[in-house]
Parts: sequence; structure tokens; C-alpha cells
Amino acid sequence: MKTIFTFFVLMYCSAGFAQFINNQQQQSVYYSRQNSYGNESNLRYAAEEISNNNRNNSPSLGYNYTEKIRVYQSGQNAVEARFMIDNIQVQNIQYKGFDFTELFMPTAVEVQGELWRNGRRLQTYNSQQKYVNGRQAGEFIMRYQDTMQSTNYEFRLSRVSLEFNSNMHDRVKKRAEAAEEYSVSSVKNQGWNNQLYSINTQNADVDSLDAYEERLKRVEKEFNEWRNARFWDELDVTQTRNNDPMQVEELRNNTQRQINDKKEAFERLDIPYLYAQKSNEWFNRRNYTKSESYANKALYKKSNYSLGKLMRAKIYAVEEKWDDAIDYYQDACDSKRDMDDKPNWQIELSNTGERILNYYQQNAQSALNAKEWERAAKNGKQWRIVCDKNQDCINCNLGNINAFFEQLSQRWQQHYQQLSQQNCQKVSNYIQSKNWQEANQSLQRAKTDLKVCDDISDDYGYKLNIEAEKENVVRLHYKLYYDWANFEYNNENLAAALDKIQVAKTVANKYGFLSDKNKEVEGLEFKIQKGSFEQKIKLANQKTSNNNFEEALILSSAAQKLDNNYNFLSSGEKTKLAENIQNLGTKSIAQQVDNGLNTAQDEMVLLSLWQKLQQQQVEYKLISPEVGNNLERLRADVCQKVQSQRLDKNSNYIREAMASKNFINAKVFLDSIKKYSRDFSPLNCNFDNQFVVSVQEEIESCERYQQTQQLAADLERQGFYDVAVPKYAEANEIYKNAWVQKNFVNAQFNLVDYIISKNDKGFIMSACRYYQNQQDGDNALSLLLVWMKLENPKERRITNNSQEVVAQLLAKKYYSKDKKWQQGLKEVLKENSSSKEWKVFKKSFKRAWRAKK
Repeated sequence: MKTIFTFFVLMYCSAGFAQFINNQQQQSVYYSRQNSYGNESNLRYAAEEISNNNRNNSPSLGYNYTEKIRVYQSGQNAVEARFMIDNIQVQNIQYKGFDFTELFMPTAVEVQGELWRNGRRLQTYNSQQKYVNGRQAGEFIMRYQDTMQSTNYEFRLSRVSLEFNSNMHDRVKKRAEAAEEYSVSSVKNQGWNNQLYSINTQNADVDSLDAYEERLKRVEKEFNEWRNARFWDELDVTQTRNNDPMQVEELRNNTQRQINDKKEAFERLDIPYLYAQKSNEWFNRRNYTKSESYANKALYKKSNYSLGKLMRAKIYAVEEKWDDAIDYYQDACDSKRDMDDKPNWQIELSNTGERILNYYQQNAQSALNAKEWERAAKNGKQWRIVCDKNQDCINCNLGNINAFFEQLSQRWQQHYQQLSQQNCQKVSNYIQSKNWQEANQSLQRAKTDLKVCDDISDDYGYKLNIEAEKENVVRLHYKLYYDWANFEYNNENLAAALDKIQVAKTVANKYGFLSDKNKEVEGLEFKIQKGSFEQKIKLANQKTSNNNFEEALILSSAAQKLDNNYNFLSSGEKTKLAENIQNLGTKSIAQQVDNGLNTAQDEMVLLSLWQKLQQQQVEYKLISPEVGNNLERLRADVCQKVQSQRLDKNSNYIREAMASKNFINAKVFLDSIKKYSRDFSPLNCNFDNQFVVSVQEEIESCERYQQTQQLAADLERQGFYDVAVPKYAEANEIYKNAWVQKNFVNAQFNLVDYIISKNDKGFIMSACRYYQNQQDGDNALSLLLVWMKLENPKERRITNNSQEVVAQLLAKKYYSKDKKWQQGLKEVLKENSSSKEWKVFKKSFKRAWRAKK
């Protein structure tokens, strides 16, 4: 439907021009004519918003205002015209009973006028915007220098432009939507009232109550959303009804009262109880699925409701889910106050508890008779738990439970005592026959039996009297490992003997009743260690005879540590052993250095050798000067090899790479030199790296440039333009480095020109997006212009977003208060400024330009 606008101004006319007044008294001219509107689209859109929602009433917008003009002499040879737009008024605009007039007030005024003398136009006047303050748009002033002495001046206003706020349409739309929402309030409340009326809680079946309650919740939710609708604030609906033509506040209060009444009616009903009764009905009919669903509904209404818990316990008991039945039964018993006035349910509670008790009692007794001790204990434990925790709800005899556990304890103890005795006898027999592995396995089985007994005590709350059996197993443990150690010692298996005697020693120290064994175990340990000492000394002498000085040193040092602990040697013998260790250390270091220098070519192998010998010097406390000399000899040789074979060679490679401008390879060799310097830093070699230090910055800068440029080219070649463009830009930025410019003279190129030269639409558009993100509107526009020429006209609309962004950037950059936006647009777009293809650009440019004012 086309909207018809009537823009008119009502004025009072007494004259058609302003005469020159010698006494400068004001004389006003009032006249009527057609108005113009500077940003008419805002006004049009706002008016359409109302007309689209008001089909029977297209709005007719009228503006009344007074133009006041006076012309007077202002000093010698000067004429001044002063005029203002005053008493601006908008005709009354009503929509859905609400006043929208104020939303259509103009925010600013622009005027055009002409100064005339004796029928001749002297000067044209174009004003800047004057903001409307109240109902007046400031005062416009025009001055004119004129040597003519005349009184026949007149000032004619040729155009008055009303300006409107850019968000005018949004404000009107928001108010119109609020009025529309307000207008349907009566219908909504009537619908809610009808639904509330249909809710009847008296004598209703529980299933109907469920549906009623859901209906009430839905009505209340919708009603609360309406109560919080924005029209209450937007339209300022108040109880005074000044802004409430439909009296919706009274509707709101009436509906709220009805909702409250229905909620109170539901609160007076004991709905959880009704669900529990329904659950019990289905239970008695053996439909346990239905029964459980109603029990769940009762618990949903009241999470700790005893009747709901009891129904679940009954159902799980029938289904033989006994653990669940116990849990829910205990909860029901804990909250049984809900049954204080319900004797029938109290009977149900007692009967269900007895059923659970009978199940565990029968299972416990049957398992005991079948000698299934753990099953008997588990069921007996549950029997006791149900009885202990629910004594207020069940009549149970704790004496029967205690008698059961006493009987179970006696039978179980007899079983494990017999089992333990059998295993212990096996251990003794195997020790006598020196069958050590079988003895150890029987011992572990006996220990496992005892652990089971301890677990029984922890899990089921009673203790088996098996202390004698435990002590017997410990004594067998000690005897087995002592005899086993003695056996290995006699067979000269000293390492195995030492392992076994340590176990026996640990057992003897842990248990006080074995304290009499301490001297025995220490005596055998001393003999084993002495044998080990003698064995090491003997083996060290053999190694020395074979010139294997390093192993001789290790064995002699180990023997010395044993002597320090057990004191096998006299003081003279101790001194002789220490001197022998120093002599072996000196020979071992010399021998290893000679072997390393003669056989090892790799510097890393020699470095590892030097570090190893350093540790040996400290570990064995080697103080001989020869040791230091040999270590220094090895260090100097390694340093010389690294300098000549690694650092100097790589330095030459660097020179060659730099000469050929291959800084990527130069960086590889540079990194290699740095790595060798780090790896061999423990040697304090004092390498000559003066050349490397002097070229490091140059290599790293140029290598970064080459790598970035190469990566950008690779990405371009693969078609990854969105990544390639930033990389090219990064390379250009790196090129600013002095070292890069020195080595790559004239290598920098204009990136935009390069991309355009490729004639690739994808490459050009990727670059355009990049420069948009960089806020560089000039380069983005250059690329966009080229792209538009390359692309099919039907596809050019895909640049709309880019046109909008680039236009905003350029409008902000080139804005000048002395220019109109049309001038700025022509300077930016040049010959394309009149092209229809740039329609989006021009609109965005215009908005951004005006926003700067």
C-alpha cells in the first residue's frame, strides 16, 4: 500500500518581503510555501512504520512554524539580515490511542535565502545546521558589504530544510510495536481467564489435576512474559489511565488474582498423597511399572516424601532389587512423620521392613549351612544394618542376629585355622627338604589366609581369634629366609644370600617376639658381607693383573665401602687399600684418556668421556697431579678438534653462503656453531667466535627476509592468497632493516602493483580484504577498482560489503568540513563517482561523511 504524505505549513501573511528599517526595529514576515526536508528518508520510513501498522489511516504529517526576518543597517556600508525559524510544531499524531507527535519533531534546520536590492539579487546565503532547541532553531545571520546608500533591501528565504534524527525510524518502530502489543492485551487476558476458569480442582482425578497444574503453569508463564513486556515502560502505562486507554492495568490485576486463587487451591490439595495412593492401587494390581511411575510423581512433587519412598521400596523388594529396596526403605523410615495420621500406611511400612529382613535372614542362614562363609557374612551384615537403622519401624530381634554371627565366627575360624595349619606344615616340610621356592609359595598362601581373616574383621564387624596362627606364620617367614640365606652362603652365592638375609633381618626387626634372633641374623650377615669383601678384593687383583684398571678401581672402591661399614681390615691394611685405590685411579684415568684420544673421532664421544672421568675423580677422591694433567690433556684435545673441525669449517660455509646471498643456509651453519658452543661449554674452551658475532645480526635479519618472501611466494603459488598477502606485507616490513637493504638492493616492490599485475581476481580480492583490515582505504580501493573491471557484471554485487567498509574508511580519512560529501566522493572515486555499480559505496560514504559533522 503506497503511503501518501502531506507536508504543509500554515502561516499568517502580511507582506512578501522585509524592508530596510532605519531605526532597526523588527518587522516580521509570515508566509506559506512548500517545505523541503534535508534527510527526508528518515521521516518517510518513520511515517511508513505507522501506516503499515494502521491500514485504515495513512498519516498526514504537517509542520507549522514561524519565519521571522529583519533587515537593518549594521555599520557604515553594511547590511545585515537576521532571521529565525520559531515556534516549530507538528500536527497531532495518534496511533492505537497513543500520542506519537514528539517522535516526529525535527532535530535541526538548514535554510537558503537571497538578499535583493531594487529587484536585483545581491547575494545567496546557505546556512549550516542549526539544532532545534525547544521549538526554536537559533538565529541565522547574513552580512553584506554595500557602498550603495539605499533602503530598498529585501531578504527572501528560498528553502527551509527540516532535518531529522538518524534513529527516528527505530524509535517510531519500537513505539509502534509496543502499541501493537498493548492493543492485543485484552484478547490475551480473556484467553488466559478462559483457561483458568476451566481448571477445576474439586473432586478431580489425580491425572486431571496433573493436566490442570501444567495448564496453570503455562498460563502463569505467558502472563508473566506479558507483564514484563516492554510496552509498559515504552508507553508509560500507569494506574492513572492517562496512558492506558484499554485499562490493561485492571486486566492485569484481575488475571493475577485468578492465578493466585488457583495456586492456593492446588496448595490446599495433598497431591503427593494422591499420587502415592494411585501407586499403591497399581501395586495391588501387580502392575509395578505403573506403580513406580506414580511413586516417582509423588517424589517429584515432594522429594523426601515417605510414602513415595515406601512405594519404591515395596516395588524393588518384589523385583528382588534388595540393595535399592533397603536404601528407599531407610529413607521412608527416616521421614515417616508423613504417616502420623495414616495408620494403614504405618502397617505397610512395618510389613515391607519385615519382608526385607526375612530375605536377608533366610539367605544368611542358608549360606551358613552350605559353608559359604562370605555370602553368609554379607547377608548377615545387611540383616544387621536393616535392623539397626530401622528399629523405629520394624520389630526385629538383635539377639538372633548376634547368635548368627557367633555361630558364623566359630565355624569360619575353625575353617581358616585348619587351612593355616596345613599351609604352615607344608612350609616346614619344604624348608627341611631345602625346596625353597615351594616353601615360599606355601608361606604366601598362609599369609593370604590371614589377610582374608583381617578383611573379615574390617568388613563384617567381628574379630576372629587367630593371633597364634599369625605369630606362627611370622616365625616361619623368618626361618625360611634365614635358612635360605645360609644355604646360598654355603654355596658361595653371596648376592642371593645377601638378598635373603636382608628379608630375614627386616622380619626380625619388625616383630618384637623375634628379638632373640637379632644376633643370629647379624652374625650371618657379617659372614656374607665379609665373603663379598674378599670376593671383590680377589677380583680386583685379577683385573689389575690384566691391566683393566677401571674395573679394578670400581671393585676396590666397593670393597673399601664394605670395610667402612663392617671394619674387616686393620688400620695398616686400610691405609694400603686407600693407596691402592689412588694408584688404580691414576692409571685408570691415564688409560681411558689414551684409549679415547687414540680411538674416538667424534667430539661428542670425547666430551662424554671427559664428563665421566670428572665424575670418577670426585667419586673416588683422586688427588694425584697426573689425574689432573690427563684430564687437561683430554680437554685441550677436544677443544682443538671442535674449533678446527666444526667451528672453523662452518664459518667458511657461512662466508660462502653470504657471498651467494643464500642467507637461509648461512643461518643453518650459524645455528650449528651456536649449538657446538653450547654443547661444549662445560670444557671452557674459549672458542674463537669473533667472526660469528660480527655477522650474526646480518644473517638473522636477511634470513628472516628470505624465508618470509619465499613462504609468501609458495603460498601464492598454491593459491592460499589470504595468507600470502600478509606474508608479502611482512617481508616488505622486514626490508626496512639496514642489513637487508644492503644485501638485497632494490628488492623491495610495491605490493599493490605486484598483485594487480598478476591479473588474478582471487589474489586481488584477498589483498583488498587485507588492506580493509589494516584500515588502509586507499590501497583497498585501488584493488577494488581493478577487481570490478575484471569481474563479470552479474557477480559484482559480491563486493557490497567491501564497498561499504572501504567507503567508511575513506570518508573518515578525507572528510573536510569545508566540503560537501558529493565533492569528497568525486575526489575519491574520480570517474567512477557516477557509476551505478558503486551505489553501495556512495551510500556508505555519504553516511560516514555526515557522521563526521
